[in-house]
Amino acid sequence: MNYGKSYACHCLDTKVLRQCHSQSVMYQSILKPFSTSSVHAYKRAPYPSWCKKSTIYVRKVGIRETHKTFASISQIQADKGIQSYIFSRANTCSILARQTQQRWASSSGNQRDKEGPSKLKLFGGAIVVGITVGSVYAYWQERRKQNYLFSDNLALKQIGNTTIDSSVNTAKDQYLLKERPPTFTPARRIRNPADTTGLKFTLFQYQTCPFCCKARAFLDYFGLNYDVIEVNSVMRKQVKWSSYKKVPILLVETPEGESIQLVDSTMIISTLYSFLLDQSKGLLETASCYPRISSLDMDGKEKEEISNKYFLMFNEGDTGRKKEDITQERKWRRWVDETFVHTLSPNVYRTPTESLQAFRWFNEIGEWEKHFSAWERFVVVYIGSAAMWIISKRLKKRHGLKPDVRQSLYDETNVWLKAIKARDGIFLGGQKPNLADLSVYGALSAIEGCQAFLDLCANTKVKSWYDAVQKAVKNSEGQVIFSEK
Repeated sequence: MNYGKSYACHCLDTKVLRQCHSQSVMYQSILKPFSTSSVHAYKRAPYPSWCKKSTIYVRKVGIRETHKTFASISQIQADKGIQSYIFSRANTCSILARQTQQRWASSSGNQRDKEGPSKLKLFGGAIVVGITVGSVYAYWQERRKQNYLFSDNLALKQIGNTTIDSSVNTAKDQYLLKERPPTFTPARRIRNPADTTGLKFTLFQYQTCPFCCKARAFLDYFGLNYDVIEVNSVMRKQVKWSSYKKVPILLVETPEGESIQLVDSTMIISTLYSFLLDQSKGLLETASCYPRISSLDMDGKEKEEISNKYFLMFNEGDTGRKKEDITQERKWRRWVDETFVHTLSPNVYRTPTESLQAFRWFNEIGEWEKHFSAWERFVVVYIGSAAMWIISKRLKKRHGLKPDVRQSLYDETNVWLKAIKARDGIFLGGQKPNLADLSVYGALSAIEGCQAFLDLCANTKVKSWYDAVQKAVKNSEGQVIFSEK
């Protein structure tokens, strides 16, 4: 086919021919003697030659004509009886062709039949369609179940506490729930006979969330009894009852029948530690020292902050600790939340391979097969790992990490180790871990099974400190706080 002139379309009227060109009609007809089985499809002028498609091989259809005559565009559009005739209307450099049975025969007699897509493509397509349909159906069923659970019939409403800016009268009302939340089967129950608080603790968490690991390290170190509710990161049905949308959430039930919801890992640690040092105030009164305040950020979006969350509510003379020790502890606890923890995700999800390996470890350490369905695990592991790999690139830029994110992790860890060395002890707290030690350890324990942690131990001297804190946490060495009362 020559550009600007068509041998495939012999229009009887020059006006019609101009109309064909002006509307960018693309088509092909049988432009071949009967003995030839190849058809070349080209784009019309004024498009350049690189727009042409490769040869399309079609089966002989027994038509001996060497060209097709059309009197109008309507005839072109209506002419669908010829199997090898293909046309479309478009303004892009492509030819949209109807699938035909294909065959190529060489002059030597060798034949190559293409009767459509290969079996492998069909099989792969069937698998993809099956997974997609199955996932959508399972998700729909799960949503139906949740909508039923939280319907008016069962009256399982959101009962989470609110901010100080809302209709509550005091800071205590922010943490005191109006009714007891729904009951879920615990993933684990941690019991220690040394716990004399008389409180029932339930931790709603992600097993490998750095902030949840911080809260768990505190509870284990001080030997508190608590139940663990593993939250499904996709459906989040375990925390639908709460208006607070993050984890960890620590539900505390008192002997008086009160249900108290503590939120934010740092606030949870400060509240519980202050309460353990002075239980005469009561847990709810201690929690009220950390009011939740809503405000608007620079973009006009609402954000929430918890006042005083790095401060401990007790007199310095109650513990015998120096003011300098308390100040240093507060400084490094803030450093964990505002600096150190932001180096973790870009390292854990640095590459697609590392991201997938990390999620598989999360699946193993969190025992997801015991708590979530197969399709939920599939979505979290494979889709989650891909999403986090992409998100990690944004986090790297947002937090100003170095091009080699590993180096940022090494540098911040060395800053921490230098601070410990300056204190002349095994820990920042001296001969026993303080709250800053527990916070750094908790954050690092979230990546213990990942390649990033192995590289960190190989390139810094953090392993000896980490093992020492881990031993203290597993042995609940902080439980001596109960015997000192």
